[in-house]
Amino acid sequence: MISIFHGDNQVASRQALLNFLQKKPVDFWQKIDASKLEIADVESALASESLFADEQGIVFEGLLSLIKSKKKDSLLELIGQSEKPLVLWDGKKIPVTTLKKFPNAQIQEFPISQQLWKFLDELGSKSKVSQLRLFHEICQREAAEFIFVMIQRQIRLLLAVQLRETASIPAFQLRKLQSQTKRFTLEKLLHAHEKLYQIDQKNKQSKSLLSLQEQLDLWLIAL
Repeated sequence: MISIFHGDNQVASRQALLNFLQKKPVDFWQKIDASKLEIADVESALASESLFADEQGIVFEGLLSLIKSKKKDSLLELIGQSEKPLVLWDGKKIPVTTLKKFPNAQIQEFPISQQLWKFLDELGSKSKVSQLRLFHEICQREAAEFIFVMIQRQIRLLLAVQLRETASIPAFQLRKLQSQTKRFTLEKLLHAHEKLYQIDQKNKQSKSLLSLQEQLDLWLIAL
């Protein structure tokens, strides 16, 4: 049986994956990063048996979002033919055309809420009260850690636009970001980025007396 976890909400999908692995009656799970995977590696993993467990499953991370190639097609075909317990996890939304290759798979998608996208698009707006209210509403549904990661991502994208490093940004997204960057000077974005880095370090070292949500409250007020 193949189980697929995908979507941009990586915190939620990771938690769902962890819960799944803990509940599934499999003695041992082998995790494989697909970014450096070769066909021989998959063949070996699918054929191997654990010396210390009755049943062995495999978790492939990032396989479904690999760039389309003959090698990827061969890997997916091998996986589709296996009778082992297999999990495909991906931190991106996977197209339906790819998911159709696994008609019998159990599929769970973890999208980012439209509220969160709206919040990110409004960073830098003049209405602090409205932005803080929206932030608190999102915190009731999403983990503060995930919101923090998405804020960091948005600020990095805005910096990339300011610095004209936009080659990897899709055109539809670039237009929105170009409009949003008008709310910021380069100095202001760099300062916001530095403050996020400091928040990240304090939380990793458990040096802050405030919760992550409270720290982000202060960051938003100062933005």
